[in-house]
Amino acid sequence: MAQSGELIERGGTWLVRYYDGGKRTMKKLGSVTDFPRRDDITSTFQKFMAEVNETNRPFRPDAATTVTTFVRDRYFPTVNADLRGSTLRGYKAMPIIN
Repeated sequence: MAQSGELIERGGTWLVRYYDGGKRTMKKLGSVTDFPRRDDITSTFQKFMAEVNETNRPFRPDAATTVTTFVRDRYFPTVNADLRGSTLRGYKAMPIIN
């Protein structure tokens, strides 16, 4: 799931706040002297968040996820080669997966 992040101006600095590995993180994007208005830094902020969302992060079981999402997005892609076609079709036909 993509996150939107938060753009903050604090002490003459533009910061972005987002979650990385379940922990809230803040990074400096630039200074207010370089980007005096919020509109000036918005494109930099959007590019940064796009990179954060593209980064492949390891799966953490304690992260909030549903059983359906876990099975569909994590389990099936890793076991497709190991299961017979009929078994995989049977699993995918279960109401909890759809």
